[in-house]
Amino acid sequence: MFKVFLTSSLFKLIFKGKGKKRIYLLFETIFFYIIAALLEGVFFTLIIIAISALEGKINLSKLPSFLFKVFNFQSWDNIKWFSFFVIIAVFTQMLKSVLSYIGHICAIKFSTSIQSELQKKIYNKVFKFSYSCVSNYKQGDLIEYSSSPTTAIPGLTESINQSLISFFTCSVLSAFLFSISIKMALIVILSSFTLFFAQKRVIKKISQTSKRLTKLQIDHSKKTAQYLQVLKLIHLYGREKESLENAENNITNIKDITKKLLSLTGVLIPFNEIMSIFLVGICLVAGSFFFTTNTVPTLLTFLTVTYRLSTKSQILMSSIGTIARYSGFVQRMNEVLKDDDKEFIDESGEEFSCFKNKIQFNSINFRYAPNLTSVVKNVTFEISKGQTAAFVGSSGAGKSTLLDLLTRLYEPLSGEILVDGEKLNKFSIKSWRDSLGLVSQESLMLHGTIEENIRFGKLDASDEEIIKASKIAGAFEFILNLPGGFKTIVGERGYRLSGGERQRIALARALVRKPQILILDEATSNLDSHSEYFIQKALEKLQHKITIIVVAHRLSTITKSDQIFLIDNGEIAEVGSHEELIASKGKYNSFWEIQSKGKLCVES
Repeated sequence: MFKVFLTSSLFKLIFKGKGKKRIYLLFETIFFYIIAALLEGVFFTLIIIAISALEGKINLSKLPSFLFKVFNFQSWDNIKWFSFFVIIAVFTQMLKSVLSYIGHICAIKFSTSIQSELQKKIYNKVFKFSYSCVSNYKQGDLIEYSSSPTTAIPGLTESINQSLISFFTCSVLSAFLFSISIKMALIVILSSFTLFFAQKRVIKKISQTSKRLTKLQIDHSKKTAQYLQVLKLIHLYGREKESLENAENNITNIKDITKKLLSLTGVLIPFNEIMSIFLVGICLVAGSFFFTTNTVPTLLTFLTVTYRLSTKSQILMSSIGTIARYSGFVQRMNEVLKDDDKEFIDESGEEFSCFKNKIQFNSINFRYAPNLTSVVKNVTFEISKGQTAAFVGSSGAGKSTLLDLLTRLYEPLSGEILVDGEKLNKFSIKSWRDSLGLVSQESLMLHGTIEENIRFGKLDASDEEIIKASKIAGAFEFILNLPGGFKTIVGERGYRLSGGERQRIALARALVRKPQILILDEATSNLDSHSEYFIQKALEKLQHKITIIVVAHRLSTITKSDQIFLIDNGEIAEVGSHEELIASKGKYNSFWEIQSKGKLCVES
């Protein structure tokens, strides 16, 4: 269990970044706990002295001389001496409680620092993952990664906090027992260790069950996120019952494992109580051999300290059991925090400033995973500045993949992409993407106003720029007709707007960036004729002013393109203008005839 913690990225996080400040805070916490533990020993020492005073066995010559100037000790009787040391013991215990509280405050600061740092670290990781890396995670995974530290870290650090307090206190109390009777102390300590080893098996079982529970909770989180995303589909296909049954089965499994985990954790409580009684019993039996009637007060003190030791031992073992419950969480966090199996966005490279000449794809090959077939095979083409180029073809032909390579969401397996004769990977990804404007088939909307959605393309865009972009995109008039105008809330994923309205806002968002290259990935495939008309008019206004690259669903939208590339099975099968491809009587011409006759639209 502790090996999982000590080798985890979470543990390393404590000592990196702002680690020095946290280490100082950790040592400060430990310092207060040690002093508080020592005062615990002082408290019992004072109690023994008080009992000795009551019996008239106190040696005044061992007291500091300055006390005789403050107090008239010579006239004190045994009761006064007893009361004096009891009062000091009480104040010692009060001071111990204050120091424990200060240590607890330091521990809280340490805990919140780790929680905050961990969440920042996770967000930093997720947003710096390369697209190919982050696309391997499910949305439920990422949500669970970012939210779990909020609840887990305080509980974990509180358990560690209690473990530290109990450990130091047990150490001091054990030393105190040895100062009273080495033989009796050895009996108590050896008996305690015997019981601790018996608990070790239970703690190991708790750790294993915790990992199983964490896995089940993660799977449930993933499936819940998936069901919520396709809720409309579930209703349309009448899959409510099956989805509910699946969710209920997951919840039942989680309940069963949780019950088992809590039962195992609960075993520690009665076990520790039995341990306390067992130790007291051993002390009483052994005490009858090692203590005489004249040392009964000392025996009672030994018993009191032993019971206190067993109480603190209970807390220590319970805290270790709780820490074991979090081993699944630590293992889970380690999956996202470690770097050795991750790929991050390359932030290096020169600044890309201006697209001047042409884009070239030279012998590009690509596949999404080593065990999958290639989706782009030896593709070579070029697009000149100011041209409108279109890619068409059947579903899965590789059209959108070419755009993903151009936008550097993925890197080619072989070959090279050149921009103005320079390798594309020479430039920093951010500066390259700053020159692009992208509109995808799924018009992604933020849950905010129309103005916020357009401004997302350029955060410092002025109102005039937003209005201009919306006019070019054919969105200005319908926006003004909305009750809130540009301040209208679009709703979750833009559900309050039609598909065509969302797409025109998405186009405005791309245009407000003033892109040098506008990329439309099947942007009109799901639009009605009215909405498609506005998008088409916008493209006509932009044609030859900026470079436009289109993946087309409807061939009617790309008839005026300067170049059309027909992609078939990851390769370029035909190239030319609309008229040239029609005249060639090839596959493009077949698609055109099918669509123009209204029989069938070529698959996107």
